[in-house]
Amino acid sequence: MKLSFRHIILIVGILMIILSFIFFSRLNSIYIKMLLTGLFLAGIGYILILFKEKTFKQKILWTLILFCGVVIQFLTEGYLIKQSYSIFINNNYQLLIKANEIIISKPEGIYGLNSTTEKSLGNFSEDELSILATLGEKAKVLFISKDNNRIFYCLSGAIDIHNGVYFISKLNLDEPKFNHIKDNWYY
Repeated sequence: MKLSFRHIILIVGILMIILSFIFFSRLNSIYIKMLLTGLFLAGIGYILILFKEKTFKQKILWTLILFCGVVIQFLTEGYLIKQSYSIFINNNYQLLIKANEIIISKPEGIYGLNSTTEKSLGNFSEDELSILATLGEKAKVLFISKDNNRIFYCLSGAIDIHNGVYFISKLNLDEPKFNHIKDNWYY
């Protein structure tokens, strides 16, 4: 069987979809672009295969290949998302530890980054604000919030859905289920 342009488009599209999840937490714009491009390429490639393949066996074979790609994506998505968060934590570990120390010392409440009310909300010193601002710039943390035993570092999000990591000092059984990354880090 000779690979033609339509086959390559389908395979590249499937690979882009699968590999996009490694950027899920760290580079959300790359994740979205790769995912949408992969969906587009895989869709175009599959449509071309359906209309251009001469035999029914070839169409079935490439349908099975597409189905296998979907299964692989389904099986690897959680692992790749976890790895994405793990890479984020490892790349910014020292800054996150300093931020945890600062936030844990403050009373409960929601804190933001780069807002004019940061200092008044948590009685932050200039040094503390500088560390949090560095975390926001270097690690691309959009905001930080704290409640009970959890500190949430938002990495991406929209109106009411936010993706990020939690530092949970004490996990309670009645809390929602979190996926463990390492140490006290969850998503």
